[in-house]
Amino acid sequence: MLAAALSVALLLAGRLHGPLWQDPWFALTVAVAVAAFVILVASGIADLSGWLRVRVRPVPSAVITSPLAGQIVPQATWALGSAVNVSNGMSLWLVVLAGRTYYPQAKIGLPPTGTGTWDQLVHFGRVDGSAGHHYTLYAVGADAVASRVFDEYFR
Repeated sequence: MLAAALSVALLLAGRLHGPLWQDPWFALTVAVAVAAFVILVASGIADLSGWLRVRVRPVPSAVITSPLAGQIVPQATWALGSAVNVSNGMSLWLVVLAGRTYYPQAKIGLPPTGTGTWDQLVHFGRVDGSAGHHYTLYAVGADAVASRVFDEYFR
């Protein structure tokens, strides 16, 4: 935070004329940055590494490797992909966007590590008349509440 405030101060001062240290905006920004830093340390967040360790986690990601964007596919198609770092509290779902409506397709079963490859049958529209329409397939992370909503959709 201190570094960000100092960077802003330097940016502001760089746009103004005159010596940097005599600029009132620079002095004010530095004072605010120092005060914020002192408040952080005084409030018990002195161990920033512990604070970061709690809040910084590996970024989950899911990639659909097939079908490819723009590819023309039959109504029922096998989708292939992989996922990395999907946490225990998160489920991975395949969802098709048709127009403005989203249609859940399937919950992806991943190993407990949250990392693995998957294949799943997905449906783009109806068998009797959806040819030629544009659909988009997404792999989305869902928390427990969203997963329950998706499960209800299938019931």
